[in-house]
Amino acid sequence: MESDGAAQICDTNVIIEDPDILNSYKNRRIGIPIFVLEELDRRKYDRNAEVAENAREALRKLERLSSAGILNYLNVQSASSSSVQTGIDVLFGNFDFDNLPTRAGLENIPDNKIIICGVMAAKIYGEVVMVSNDFNVRVKARALGLAAIPHGVKDLYNGKRRINIRDSRIFSTEGWEKSGHKIDAALVCDNEILERLIPNQCCYLKDERGKYILAVYKKRGNYFRVVRKPPTVSSKNRFKYPLNDEQALALDLMLDPEIQCVSIGGIAGVGKTFISLLGGYNQTRHGSEYVSEPRYNLITVYRPKTSMGEKEGFLPGNEKKKFEPWARPIYDNLNLIIYGEEGRYEKDGRVFEIRTHEDLEGDLIEVCSVTHEQGRSLRNRFVIVDEAQCLTKKHIKMLGTRLAENSKLIICGDVDQIADNARVSKYSNGFSSIVRSLAGQEEYGHIELTQVVRMKIVELIANLL
Repeated sequence: MESDGAAQICDTNVIIEDPDILNSYKNRRIGIPIFVLEELDRRKYDRNAEVAENAREALRKLERLSSAGILNYLNVQSASSSSVQTGIDVLFGNFDFDNLPTRAGLENIPDNKIIICGVMAAKIYGEVVMVSNDFNVRVKARALGLAAIPHGVKDLYNGKRRINIRDSRIFSTEGWEKSGHKIDAALVCDNEILERLIPNQCCYLKDERGKYILAVYKKRGNYFRVVRKPPTVSSKNRFKYPLNDEQALALDLMLDPEIQCVSIGGIAGVGKTFISLLGGYNQTRHGSEYVSEPRYNLITVYRPKTSMGEKEGFLPGNEKKKFEPWARPIYDNLNLIIYGEEGRYEKDGRVFEIRTHEDLEGDLIEVCSVTHEQGRSLRNRFVIVDEAQCLTKKHIKMLGTRLAENSKLIICGDVDQIADNARVSKYSNGFSSIVRSLAGQEEYGHIELTQVVRMKIVELIANLL
């Protein structure tokens, strides 16, 4: 991947999608062709309210940066490398596009003007990267010798680390297998490794014989907290517990009272929604497998109203009825956790059958669209945002700021499953933005699940198609 030291030439679509990219000037030099400012000015009246709002926000940010003396102005025809300063550069020039030798036969349109501006700026900056979410712009930029990437192309933090234990006597200490047991980090590995670990990183502590411990690294206390491995239970009760080691680590993050936000990634079939609901269910009054006292009054689940392929058209009924097709995966998983595969369970000599959506709604869970949530305050809630890769960064920010006293936020997503939303991409969406923004915070934990828990064919389809 291109050097982090390269100057970034930003296309209009990148700034409209993520105005906060303008805040990254402290880490690298950013060049904004003057044609981008013209496009931002036009787009502030766009019919799409979010596009218009982001365009206005970007222009306001640029005005503040200009007032702070951070915004520079460079003539790409006359500036030399010695005149380049830190901050953000507006790139301009009094040139005749049709007679430029660098034009290379490109049509005189805004996209091509931005590319040519980047080509000319390369003589000033030295190393340049064109950042655009438009594939065609990236192809043309590369054809003219520029490196080009989509916004947010770097790999996401996966939340996991395998560590070879320096002292295998850890396995002989009292209580080492007990969930919650604390292991002094100095006994596990040296300081060089510890310095690179992220707060709440999920770890596999392994000795030379292959024996291992599941643990979460608590950086503030400089210790590893042992995580209980999934128990061996009958198939009848298996959905009351994590189905593999990765899910056990995810559950431990959700049970940690010090962690206020957990994100769970992974391809289709790894059990993101299942383990999130398992964590929520067992911290309400209905479940008691992992905590002695209930922590939350209700599970609140948000799902985007996205569809694959053709639109359904008009759906009859009230708001809840209209949203039912998107709520089905939530209730399917919740019924599996409560009633198992048989759809029933016995307690105190009584037989309990699967409850309807209406019975569960309000008593244990509410499933909501993100559309009308502005202004809500969610107290004593276990909040799950499912399919977050189909939401924008602004959606996630709005939902995340709904949390009030004693609430926890769980965000699930798969960046390979972007559906029906031209405003998000694999590299830039609500899920990836939360991982990039919060990784390293003590109040946040993340894990990417890789073990498919459905049929083997599901893993093959997810990976090969």
